Amino acid sequence: KVILIVDDNSFNLLVAQKSLEDYGFSTFMAYNGKEAIEVVQQLHSESISPSLILMDLEMPVMDGIEATKVLIKKMQDKEVAEIPIVGLSANDSEIIMKSCLDAVMSKYCRKPLMDKDLLDLLKEYGLISEESNS
Repeated sequence: KVILIVDDNSFNLLVAQKSLEDYGFSTFMAYNGKEAIEVVQQLHSESISPSLILMDLEMPVMDGIEATKVLIKKMQDKEVAEIPIVGLSANDSEIIMKSCLDAVMSKYCRKPLMDKDLLDLLKEYGLISEESNS
């Protein structure tokens, strides 16, 4: 199973990548929303569809909200497969959460995403079994 991690912070990317690989996932990374769209399209052209996208909200070039709107449109137009997108932000204001819902993100999680939170998220989306523990 493949997960796309999108974050402009290299440390956050590496931490998430390490945790996900420990659970047996392959990961792809993007540093902004524009790169995330390009990665999803490239993977789609290779008949690979991420099982989940972890999308930071605040990034340069293109933020996570805008990237999600573009990806949702591509999913609706069947240009790419449907992929749950989880918005991540250290800011948990009502405005941020509403922006995630308005962009049709599947869920919003506060950063940093601790191992237990990540494990719960993977279980919620059926990507690992309920019995899995680290």
